[in-house]
Amino acid sequence: MVDVAVCLVAVIDVVESFKKPDLYFDVNVKGTYNIAKASKSIDVLIFAYSCADYGDPVKTSIDKNHPLRPRSPYAASKISGEVYIHVFSQI
Repeated sequence: MVDVAVCLVAVIDVVESFKKPDLYFDVNVKGTYNIAKASKSIDVLIFAYSCADYGDPVKTSIDKNHPLRPRSPYAASKISGEVYIHVFSQI
């Protein structure tokens, strides 16, 4: 039985994400979706998110309440993956 899963699915080059947005969607969003779906019976799923989710920070101390301001396909894909993990944790 698995107690903890760690989701490190990602292609991570911000510049490349503008040139290959489909790749970033397929790997980061679909890959994370598949892990979230497969991990529904696991109590703990650790997800490595990115500071790129926040874009240009509006304050120097970034916490979980800081507004998300993605500025690249990479950042958007990481946020999408995080949303899927949250949804699957609720059902």
